[in-house]
Amino acid sequence: MSSEENSKKLAPDNQLLAEIFGPAESSSTNIIAQTFKTCTFTARAGSGEDVLVRLEAEGSQISAVSAIQELATMVIPDLVPNVHKLGTASTEDGKILGYSVTTYIRDAITLEDVWSDLADDQQLHVVEQVASAIEMLQGIDLRGDKAQHILKPAKHSLPKEPIIPLGGPSLGFFSNMHDLVRGFVSSQFGPQQITITDTDDGGIKFKSSCDDIPPVAISRAAIDALQDAVVLCHNDLEPRNILVQAEETGSSPLTVQYKVVAIIDWEMAGFFPFAFEFLYKDLILGSSNLYYSWYRLFKDQTARCIHANSSPLTDAQKHLFMALDMGLESRARASTRNVGKLVQRKWIERDRLVKSGKVSLGWVRGPEAGDVQRFSKEDNKELE
Repeated sequence: MSSEENSKKLAPDNQLLAEIFGPAESSSTNIIAQTFKTCTFTARAGSGEDVLVRLEAEGSQISAVSAIQELATMVIPDLVPNVHKLGTASTEDGKILGYSVTTYIRDAITLEDVWSDLADDQQLHVVEQVASAIEMLQGIDLRGDKAQHILKPAKHSLPKEPIIPLGGPSLGFFSNMHDLVRGFVSSQFGPQQITITDTDDGGIKFKSSCDDIPPVAISRAAIDALQDAVVLCHNDLEPRNILVQAEETGSSPLTVQYKVVAIIDWEMAGFFPFAFEFLYKDLILGSSNLYYSWYRLFKDQTARCIHANSSPLTDAQKHLFMALDMGLESRARASTRNVGKLVQRKWIERDRLVKSGKVSLGWVRGPEAGDVQRFSKEDNKELE
């Protein structure tokens, strides 16, 4: 990337830091991640406290993301970094950026940094902690007074009938489940892969671009039933977004386990049936997540969460699974020059995976796979 392109990426400057921390406080910064639209960096303010700052360009959803984080702290306060400050600040060249300042977790590393080195029982121990956090998030009463005040802070009084939002800052918010289902599927697949139309009964029909793949329809009644399964979902629970610390357990012999100390990057969070988050893992395997063991443990340990509030919704979830599975098959057959999709295809071939005959099970090792080695972070970089 050229120096000119790098210069266009978002970055803090002296004016912006002064507006966030005050002109009297000098700050040292260290950029962690940087794009044209976002920048995340650590800063040490004059008080000596280390904090994490996120910048976003115009159209920022930081306030909505922070409200969701505040909601999550109702049940997992030790796993959600505190939001200290929200607002907008300007750079020396006149850009107005949204920002958030949150607690920086010291002495923690991302799970991605150590995942491939963990023994099977250590990996399971971490995923069990994540699954437990998911169950607690599902336990939030979204119709309760406290949740409603967090979700609608501008209102001085609650409406007679509490309103649960659908969707989230990343995908967008929707007024009804029908539009959320359409929006979710269309966000993952283009019209060249799946055509989406409404049915006469107000349901949705998904048709593949491949003539030999049968269409899938979800009735309006099934879609409406999904409303009762809406919970708070993170939607990006991958090793890069989970911070852990090593701790010694036992006495003889000493063993090391990893404790989850924070879940970060809530930008994709929102209000969905958990089936959406569960299914999303199938779509990003081999792209946003390059660890099959993480995927398999996550799916196996959280399968029970799908049915936590939705035991009568099996038919609705089944057809949603089928629609997304159809999209995956259509995408796999399509020729593409998209680098990300090519990497995903090569990764799936390398790990010898096939789609299971049981659609909710997702990706499994192929019958001829045999022993597949454990791939490291460096192996994944080499593949890319």
